[in-house]
Amino acid sequence: ANTPTIRWRWRTQRVLEGADMTRKDSDDYAARLCVFFDRDPESLPLKERTRLKFDRARQGKQVPSAVLCYVWDNRHPVGTIMDSPQTPLMALVVASSGSAQVGRWQSLQRDVIDDYRRAFNVAPPRIIGVSVGVDTDQTGESTTTWFGDIEFVGGPPR
Repeated sequence: ANTPTIRWRWRTQRVLEGADMTRKDSDDYAARLCVFFDRDPESLPLKERTRLKFDRARQGKQVPSAVLCYVWDNRHPVGTIMDSPQTPLMALVVASSGSAQVGRWQSLQRDVIDDYRRAFNVAPPRIIGVSVGVDTDQTGESTTTWFGDIEFVGGPPR
């Protein structure tokens, strides 16, 4: 609550041309920064709660109950928020889009509280982790992305 704004930098060599964040079979990103939340599983609808229990039994108790992923998409406009085609426990937020900034460092920031509310229609629970990565398993494409200066700060994004 005291540091609702996440700031970070990223730079990628190329966007993934075959990626499509609306399709399970091509849900890939040149860059992805995910914030993990400790959502009460009992607050989830039965289908999502059952899926979470299955995933935790298969992968371990550390599977988060809610994830907000900031992505570098190849076609949707910045600010787009949608459910992941992989799981309803993850929402995708387009933070960068297209190839105009490829090869350049971008400094970005988002209001995590606002984005979580818009994505899940409830106030966010406690943050339990952050991860970064490149996701190319569906398209088979490749790129290199650098991440830096990830921090949570107070006040609204500038």
